[in-house]
Amino acid sequence: MTLILFMAAITAVGGFMVVILIYSCREYRKQKLISLLERQMVAPRAKRSFSLLEALGYNNLITDISNLLNRAGLSRINAEDAFLTFVVLDTLIFAAMVILGFGWLSAVVPVILVFAVPWFLNMVGVRRHVKLNHQFVEAVQDIADYLKIVPNLENAIRKVVEETEQPLRGELLKILHKVDTGINLLTALRDFARTSESTMIDFWVDSIVFAYQMRASVADVCEDVSKKIKQRMKQNAQVSTKLTEIKTMMFGIAGVMGGIMFFIFSSSPEFSAAFNTVVGKIALAYTVASYAGSTLYILRRINKEVSEL
Repeated sequence: MTLILFMAAITAVGGFMVVILIYSCREYRKQKLISLLERQMVAPRAKRSFSLLEALGYNNLITDISNLLNRAGLSRINAEDAFLTFVVLDTLIFAAMVILGFGWLSAVVPVILVFAVPWFLNMVGVRRHVKLNHQFVEAVQDIADYLKIVPNLENAIRKVVEETEQPLRGELLKILHKVDTGINLLTALRDFARTSESTMIDFWVDSIVFAYQMRASVADVCEDVSKKIKQRMKQNAQVSTKLTEIKTMMFGIAGVMGGIMFFIFSSSPEFSAAFNTVVGKIALAYTVASYAGSTLYILRRINKEVSEL
């Protein structure tokens, strides 16, 4: 039975690789023809990398994975490469556990990884988002101070980059890189606001754009925005504290429930015997799944609220 399952897994992975090979060959021929046409100046075309998942119609999945990686600070990792690597590793883990005789855990662990990895990346992204906002509060005031000395926003950002740390440093360097390549500073700032997904950064960028349009003092605008953002951060800190208390309470309730179930299971032979039946196992699985699912859902909603502060 183990050999059959292993061969089935290997066959599935082999079939998957065959599909990739077929699409890769077709794309190679297509790109080769495009290159010949471009050499003859018949049909110039912007270069675009081939995407297997997009070809199969999973554009939304690629977008979601890309957003998750960007939020976690892993924007250099290709979303499709990350997904295909995870699929292969998850399949290999399943096959290895089947061979080693882990039984039903062979099916449970790969499924848990499917939910655990995105949850972990989302948690990393939330923490990075919170840190980015805290760094940005200080950076805005520093930019305002530099603008009072030399009224040049680009130079002020360059000065702040030398003093700040990651992740804000990396985001500001992206702005300067775009400016150095000929992109307008306001356009680069709008891109920064869009990718940061921060309401405070978006508010600051809108204020800067408005100041440029009205020919107002950018230094005064930055200082005024800095005061408002600091006030907003104090309010967000109070809300975040309440949400953290709710998360702590959820973990506490989960621990108490787990302790009660363990105590009953270990002290009552009738209770243990009930779980050895098919109905008992189904009831236990349903109880654990429903409670774990509801807990994870609430925690995810709390993380989302924190990330939107």
